[in-house]
Amino acid sequence: MAARKPTRGQLELALKSAQKQLAISHLRAFESAKESRRTENWYTRNGGPNADIRTAWRLLTRRHQDLVDSNPWANRAVRVITNNWVGDGIIGSPMGGSKRYEQAWNDWADTVECDYLGKLNWYGLQALIARTTAVRGSCLIRRRLNEQMMDQGLVGLKLQVLEPDMLDFSRDDGSRIKFGQQYDRNGRLEGYWIRQTHPGETEWNGVKIQSDFVPASEIIHTYEVNRPNQAIGVPFG
Repeated sequence: MAARKPTRGQLELALKSAQKQLAISHLRAFESAKESRRTENWYTRNGGPNADIRTAWRLLTRRHQDLVDSNPWANRAVRVITNNWVGDGIIGSPMGGSKRYEQAWNDWADTVECDYLGKLNWYGLQALIARTTAVRGSCLIRRRLNEQMMDQGLVGLKLQVLEPDMLDFSRDDGSRIKFGQQYDRNGRLEGYWIRQTHPGETEWNGVKIQSDFVPASEIIHTYEVNRPNQAIGVPFG
């Protein structure tokens, strides 16, 4: 049976309804731009993606870390995020089916040989990276190469996981260097200024912490990018 064609009256009614809905949507869209009693205490800023974070990052991370450390519900939330994100972790499978490569991978990933500090295996490192990113907004993973091991045919790569606090925030001109990250004139990342020690371990005694320049090719920086040109992340909470 063929479907009935709508009458002219039905079409006009549908058109009026659509126009009404469109008018309402426009009204709602610009509601926040009105000056009224409801918005008189709404103070806003229009800072850049890094300017807004720069003024709040330290306090945000300290409060978020304290919340996760002292509140079991917040700690559980981070555990859930970590488990959902990482799960069993990235499981490597060397191509070609070579027993030699497979054994080399297992010797590296299933043991603490992959960890620069010699404490976690590959899967533990992935969980640590995810947790650090959720709690402190960012995580740095530095590739450390041991050329002597590589010359012997061994896997000479070790991963060093660092909190974002290891970035030298004192090196920040808002342009070429942001949060200890150095860019060229075209805005491309050149490298990171990494502190020699964590500021939270030494800042209490007034020791000035030195920093070293590390090329971008040696660092993986994980964080959620919410705005263009954003140089660092904020805690998930």
